[in-house]
Amino acid sequence: MIIVAVLVAIGMCLPFLASAFALEDALGQPEQVSISEPKATDKPAVTPQRTPEENWLQVPTLPLIEKGLGTTGFPTLRPFITEVDEQVLQAWEKSRKPHPIPKDFKIVNKVRALPADYAPGEDPKAAKAVRELIAAARKAGLDISDDYSGYRDYQHQAGLYNLYVEKYGKDRADTFSARPGHSEHQTGQAFDLKSNSGELLGVVDGKRTAYWVAHHAHEFGFIVRYQTGKEAITGYRAEPWHLRYVGAEATKIYRSGLTLEEYYGVKGGNYAN
Repeated sequence: MIIVAVLVAIGMCLPFLASAFALEDALGQPEQVSISEPKATDKPAVTPQRTPEENWLQVPTLPLIEKGLGTTGFPTLRPFITEVDEQVLQAWEKSRKPHPIPKDFKIVNKVRALPADYAPGEDPKAAKAVRELIAAARKAGLDISDDYSGYRDYQHQAGLYNLYVEKYGKDRADTFSARPGHSEHQTGQAFDLKSNSGELLGVVDGKRTAYWVAHHAHEFGFIVRYQTGKEAITGYRAEPWHLRYVGAEATKIYRSGLTLEEYYGVKGGNYAN
């Protein structure tokens, strides 16, 4: 009798068990709760702040010149400098006393021009340094081409500038292209870096590389010549791809956050006419 009663009880339970299994199959397996899952009483997680590099990478990319040269979007270097030589900067801000310009060093801008017959060619020391910089960036796994735009003589710059004037008009061309005699490329110590796509560094891609270059170029004797926020001084829009070889003073200039005009106390700004 006992066995019969047990069998009857099991038989009565089977329909309920079958229904339970069917419901479980329909809903899926219950979610397993991790023992590390925060409790309701725990404080909400704090969103970590972006690193300087992550902030840089959030900045809109530079548009192509052919698309109209909109806002560059690149921040100034100063907020991202982690090892600022405050003594250099404070001394300059306190006295505004310019540093002596090294012998044979040419500062070229919209008010300081080179003669048409000044044709030194590519500076061998600067060229060697830029190749070393590119090699170091490539070794770090960054997007940078071995190809770069370097020395341009007066006539070459004249042809390039006139082409931009014809396409965009004089006022617009003056914001990104130098008039003949006013280009740093004529010194043989200026270089425009490119990404592997062939575009100027940071225009379409290569922003991570542009960040690296901004903070390591001084180790090779270079500065990023045109910065955001300094347009009224340099006369040009920000160009993260444009390097100028300055030699031993590069690290001091980089850490000061100053332009060549500010550091050496020379006049900058726009053309007289």
